[in-house]
Order: sequence, then C-alpha cells, then structure tokens
Amino acid sequence: MAEIMEANPDVRYLVRAGWPVDPMLTKVTPHLAEQFTAMAAMGARRYRGKVSPEVTALALQSSAARRKLYEEGKYQPAEYGLIIKRADLLRWADRWRREQTAAG
Repeated sequence: MAEIMEANPDVRYLVRAGWPVDPMLTKVTPHLAEQFTAMAAMGARRYRGKVSPEVTALALQSSAARRKLYEEGKYQPAEYGLIIKRADLLRWADRWRREQTAAG
C-alpha cells in the first residue's frame, strides 16, 4: 500500500469499506480481523456504515459461527469504513521498514 502511495503523490487517502472491517470480527471470527487490526495500527479512522439485509447476508453466508451468533442475538453484521491518511500510512511504513532492517 505504501509503495502505491509513494508512486502516486496525488493519492491522499486509502479507503476500505465493507463488513470485513467490522471491529466485532476481532471477537466473532478473529482470523478475519487482520484487515481491521492492520489498518488500525496504521492510524485508520473508522466509521460505521449501514446495517442492511445485503450486508448481513454477505457476512453470514460463509460462516456457521457468525450465523449462530447472529441467531443468538450476539452479533449484528454491519458495514464499516476505514480511512487512512497518506501521512499516517507512510509514517507507519517507514517505521515498519526500519524495524525490518534492524531485525536483519
């Protein structure tokens, strides 16, 4: 992502939206929470989008665990968005590169 921003100075933000960046996934299906967790570490700002039959269907179609929690009233799929400012992403990338170089 950082390389794309570095090569395109007019790109000011990175945006990701959809149910896969729902912060509830860290508890419901942690293996899918990587996008949210990684982008949050880069300084992403989160906003909640809509709850709709379409979002619910997409979130539940491939997971018995999410369906069960939904049926029990413990999980409501929602669309979320993450926005990362260019400066935040590039700052994170610089730090990550320095850490990788130091680690050898």
